[in-house]
Amino acid sequence: MADKKQAPQGWALGENMNAPLYDLVHGLALDIANASANENDTAGSQAYEALKELCQSHEGEELDHPLQWEALGDFSENHEEALQAYRKGLTCSSNLELSEYSASIKFAMAEIYFEQNNRNKAIQLASEADLEAASTNAYELKLAIKEFINELSRS
Repeated sequence: MADKKQAPQGWALGENMNAPLYDLVHGLALDIANASANENDTAGSQAYEALKELCQSHEGEELDHPLQWEALGDFSENHEEALQAYRKGLTCSSNLELSEYSASIKFAMAEIYFEQNNRNKAIQLASEADLEAASTNAYELKLAIKEFINELSRS
């Protein structure tokens, strides 16, 4: 089994994350969202590509963090690209032992599988997300996962 990565010194990883790349990732996410709201596909594509390049340049390096991968997955325009980004984020969150990110990413993946009519995979990932979230203080995330699991059980 591989050794767990340690977060770079100075990173407060958790509810009040203060990562050096947080502002950059957040800014790119806002650029993508604003471009979408303004129906500016060019600006949205440019910001998405910048986020993708950021993720790829940090992959496997000291600055690799699930925040960037989750954002990339969230803004991907197709399910396969989103799942690929989420898988990389999940690997990173597991290596850094960041349960809240693991829960959030598994939840996002479960939603995609549900949209693809793969109910079994959606249930599996939602259940795993629920277990991961149980060890966190992320009340809203826990509630959203529980509601999704209830929706799955009714469908």
